[in-house]
Amino acid sequence: MVEAKRVQEGAVDTLKAFFQANPSVDFVRLQWVDYSGILYCRVATKTFALALAERKATLNMPCSILLAQLINVALVMDELDTGADQICPDWSSLKISKEFRLCPRSRLQEIIRSAKEQHDIDFLVGTEIEFYIVDGDQSVQMVPNPSSAASLRNRFLPIVEEIVDCLINAGIAVHQFHSEGSPGLFEISLEPLPPVEAVDAVVYGQETIKTVCANHGLRGTMFPKPFEKLFTAGLHYHLSISRVDKQESFLAGLLGSWASLAAFCMPNYDSYTRVTRGQDVFWGYENRTAMIRKVSDGHWELRAPDGTSNPHLTLAAILAAGLKDVEEGKPLTVQDPKGYVFEPLTQEQRTELGITDAMPQSLEAALEALRADKTLPDALGAEIVEKYLKIKTMEEQAFREMTLQKRKSVSMNFF
Repeated sequence: MVEAKRVQEGAVDTLKAFFQANPSVDFVRLQWVDYSGILYCRVATKTFALALAERKATLNMPCSILLAQLINVALVMDELDTGADQICPDWSSLKISKEFRLCPRSRLQEIIRSAKEQHDIDFLVGTEIEFYIVDGDQSVQMVPNPSSAASLRNRFLPIVEEIVDCLINAGIAVHQFHSEGSPGLFEISLEPLPPVEAVDAVVYGQETIKTVCANHGLRGTMFPKPFEKLFTAGLHYHLSISRVDKQESFLAGLLGSWASLAAFCMPNYDSYTRVTRGQDVFWGYENRTAMIRKVSDGHWELRAPDGTSNPHLTLAAILAAGLKDVEEGKPLTVQDPKGYVFEPLTQEQRTELGITDAMPQSLEAALEALRADKTLPDALGAEIVEKYLKIKTMEEQAFREMTLQKRKSVSMNFF
């Protein structure tokens, strides 16, 4: 979604060309992801969509839908007001199947523009969507060995292939897919794209997974921990920066705010089942026990995000965190431990490696880290962070009162 005044010229031609190329399309979903990471939509007819484009018009939306509704349908009462917010379609993002100050997608676009204009930096983002195929409330029966041929000899392989075909037909390139280390757990890797296109593809991909699985009487879920004794599911980002000469300052910014970035990357009460006790914030070359794995110069795998996050907001926060230290030219002081870290480091080891922060052990702790961060809120946008903290604090308090089964039931309706 973008601000109405900046709806691109040629939108009508774009829409007409899309309908001409896809004559079977009768409806257009206008979708957005809120601060709780929930995908919402209004479904427009073809005629109405064309009329919106011709008038460069917006849709009125009650403010409770955009800013004041929690995942459990409770409302942030002091965010309710008279009047309406505006949903402004970005017709360039059409696929087959508010710029307002608080819009994560628009803020991401602004950060990308600023990185290019001020530092001549471009980014590419590849994503790995991990998901479970669930039968009712049970894990499905299949060989769990990750990436094994045996784990694909079952009735779920055609479902995953159908999901991949849908993505490819929508113009989203897929690199590969494979099983992970638990029954029903799969991963689909998407081609690296510019940041906005990359996270748009994540939103489309997640909804495709859920819809195709539902069409087969199953459930597709990105919930981090649907089963107590099975592996967790994440949403890893492969982030590349074009200016390798600025990579160390960018990485310093990520590490310096990584504990507070957890509030965006791991925003669900149960996201922290993915964090081991005493886990430190560090990076490592080809080290999968590090939350930031360096793959090559200017290319990192960010392993904290999961599928309950708002990908536009998460990536905006990640880029803002790195760029703030590029702006200041800060040096990288955290060293690579040069080996897997399975046990908590000693204080002596932390001091020697320059490690100062640990991963939050809960959503509450991550939100506190974000409140205490002196630099990230300004870099991302104080208004965005203020609203996000309010919504997520209320959500955390509500979920704390629920049983695990109730939390799973609520979250898996959406994720």
